Amino acid sequence: MRVTGKMMSTNAISNIQNNMEKMDITNDRLSKGTKINLPQDNPIGAVKVMSYQTALTEIEKYLENVDNAKTYLNSTDVSLTQVSEILQRIRELAVQSANDSFEQTARDAVASEINELIEQLVVVGNSSIGGRYIFAGYNTQEKPFKIFTGNDLLKEGEEATLDLTDVEGNLRKNILKDVPVKIDYTGDQGMMMTEVDKGVTLEYNVTGDKIFKNKEGDLFKELLYLRDSIYKGDVNSDKDNDGHTIESQIGELDRIFNMIMKYRSQVGAKMRRIEQVEARLEDNKISMSDLLSRTQDTDITKSIMDLKTQENVQRMSLSVGAKVIQPTLVDFVK
Repeated sequence: MRVTGKMMSTNAISNIQNNMEKMDITNDRLSKGTKINLPQDNPIGAVKVMSYQTALTEIEKYLENVDNAKTYLNSTDVSLTQVSEILQRIRELAVQSANDSFEQTARDAVASEINELIEQLVVVGNSSIGGRYIFAGYNTQEKPFKIFTGNDLLKEGEEATLDLTDVEGNLRKNILKDVPVKIDYTGDQGMMMTEVDKGVTLEYNVTGDKIFKNKEGDLFKELLYLRDSIYKGDVNSDKDNDGHTIESQIGELDRIFNMIMKYRSQVGAKMRRIEQVEARLEDNKISMSDLLSRTQDTDITKSIMDLKTQENVQRMSLSVGAKVIQPTLVDFVK
């Protein structure tokens, strides 16, 4: 084959251009930190990258759902702990007032403290997080519990008993005028659900009607019966035949306390499951991020070595090209 000067010059320029293109690609990968910047760089790898990125986005969303559910359950657990502590204090007061040697003035003081504790229970029942009431079911924007005194009921046109008759037959007039006599639950029974994995959903709330007012007993009513029995000084005689005495209400308190503990254990079980799901999602996130990095990210060490090699080759190409292209016919005409 006949080789001309033009062919040698063209080949030299082509080699220089190819080397510059390789250096540009390597520089681009180093500056961007990724080796797949366009689908044509690696079609199969580009598909994998999109798949990994989609999976990571889903995992992040599931982790966000898990974090929200954990926050809700933690708040619920704290509130139920407070409920348990309040009930324990009320039981202590009830046991004290059941002592026959207790004077009525002392019992009245106990009843006053129980009124305060009932109001505190309502505050706990209206616990919120991020502006959402945790015991309200779906109706999270409104307080689920509303407390009424005897006067409040009269103002709203409802019937209300303001007087009590003690075991001695004495009328205690207007004793229920300014204290709690009714607590309403205005929430619903909606169960909050969240997706924590593809096709996997978890409930993460407990509605107030289950904790404070359900078929097993109405906590607030039982506490009001206890308070009234203390005001009446009715330890165990039940002279007015209303079915409630201090001693009988202590038994009701124990039963309701056990019910509260049951729901606390359910909340604890949900928290443990949520934590297990979170740990698995974190592991999946690490694994998926590693796959994405290995598929997409630039191997810095290898790319720097490649760039150095390409720079040396380019210098050699320029040197050879200079010798090939430089001579012309003029150089030989003297």
